Amino acid sequence: NLRLTMAYRMMHPGKKLVFMGQDMGEMDEWNERKALKWRLLDYPVHKGINNLCKDLNTLYRDEDALYYYDSSQKGFEWINAILNESTCLSFMRKGREDNECLLVAFNISDKEKAYRFGISFYGEAYELINTDQREYGGTGILNQGTLPIDQIGWDDKPYSIEIKLAPYSLSVLRLKRME
Repeated sequence: NLRLTMAYRMMHPGKKLVFMGQDMGEMDEWNERKALKWRLLDYPVHKGINNLCKDLNTLYRDEDALYYYDSSQKGFEWINAILNESTCLSFMRKGREDNECLLVAFNISDKEKAYRFGISFYGEAYELINTDQREYGGTGILNQGTLPIDQIGWDDKPYSIEIKLAPYSLSVLRLKRME
């Protein structure tokens, strides 16, 4: 759940704030009078959270779609605000160029599932980050390689893509438009 929450915070529009220790899963409330418990990084689960935070920060810095239109509706589009029956949430983040588009999808259930998401253009995609990566403490259920955007209408869009999501996980895919 913590990996999912950390990733959601970074992918959603708005300014980011992380208190000291959150980037390694410190269990105690932050206290400026106490030192951080750096020994926690000796434990794989805490090291995994730290690895995820580093990679999320790098992704945020490198992906124009995550910050360029941060305070404008141009940079954000809901795909599914919530699919009650399947416990999924998804949206698009858009950059200044038409081809700078990210699909962000969350599985907020305790079951691995395949989901289909509507896309407004034909092309392909590849996964940039997935909170279920083993180096983050996950099980390794990923979407590897190039994924096709299918000519199957979905979510009131002419095209769609199907991906698999591990329980309580988030995936970010870069979408590439093809003519």
